[in-house]
Amino acid sequence: DAGPVPARVPTSISPGAAEDLFWFGRYGERAEGVTRLVRAVSDRLADYVQTGAVVSATGLEGDDAPVVLAVLRRVLADVVGEGSPARLVVDARSSGSVAHSLALMARSASSVRDQLSPDTWAALSSLERAISAERRHQDRDPDGGGDVGPVAARLLEGLLAIAGILAESMVRDVGWCLLDAGRRLERAQQLVDVLAASLTVERDPAQEALVLESVLIAHESVITYRRRYQSQPAIVSVLDLLLLDERNPRSLRFQLGKLAASLDQVPAPARGTSTRDALLGDVVDLIDELDTTTISAPDADGRRVQLVETLESMSWRLRELGEEIARVHFTHPVPVPWLDASGTYQTPSGSKPATRAEGQA
Repeated sequence: DAGPVPARVPTSISPGAAEDLFWFGRYGERAEGVTRLVRAVSDRLADYVQTGAVVSATGLEGDDAPVVLAVLRRVLADVVGEGSPARLVVDARSSGSVAHSLALMARSASSVRDQLSPDTWAALSSLERAISAERRHQDRDPDGGGDVGPVAARLLEGLLAIAGILAESMVRDVGWCLLDAGRRLERAQQLVDVLAASLTVERDPAQEALVLESVLIAHESVITYRRRYQSQPAIVSVLDLLLLDERNPRSLRFQLGKLAASLDQVPAPARGTSTRDALLGDVVDLIDELDTTTISAPDADGRRVQLVETLESMSWRLRELGEEIARVHFTHPVPVPWLDASGTYQTPSGSKPATRAEGQA
């Protein structure tokens, strides 16, 4: 007789650990998104810099290259920060770089070591080695052309390994739900920001098609698009795939559904979640009301005004949603100062700030 099955011990998670898991998810998704975006820019640069001639795969003339590269570099500057693709991979001092996100990701992981599979650390070490090797390479050859394709492939390999470990090794408890919520929120925010930086102005059809294809590549949707539409990218169908398609795991609608499902599994604190849920509901409503044909129509100056307004409305709500999640679930007690014997105000040392300020970038 094996005896009775031991009773399960109720588990809980501290606000600090919950916060670290949430930001672990956000930083991981941020690192992946920036890596894909930097790689897309670097690939376009490699296509044109050496030849400056006809691109046989698309039939586009080399004269289109400066326009497309300028657009993609502007996207990088708006979404990630100023700098070459190579520096935006390795410069840990830049708050939008891959290296910066990976450093914060590792720091968050170290605070919740008991929550993560041991395999996670092997993948994190691989990422650190890839960044270090690329940094040494750039230091030796600062004018080497900035091809980040090889290091981007190694980084994506490590980041996808971590995503697989999290998906297949973590119990679906409150900690996992907050980690997943962080990933979904970050992916949604990055998608909206990239679309706002790249698609709100109408361009020459050849240039437009190449910009749209680059956006699809950066969001891991180009194969789906080609299989479904079998044509050059068009603004209406790209917006449908990236904003509205609930079956596309890279679309905004998909992220919002997963985000809502994860947040529903997190116990509601005493301070309530009405504002959090209202912000998420507002973005869902904007999606439900969106008509891709109407919203993509340009005005006389070539600006897609309705698309600009809609994306801006989504963007600030998503940012507010992130802040509200932090306020509701992670807010730490504010240290109360007191008067010492000399009449001087003192505050407790080592107090944790109310929010993870470095994560708000």
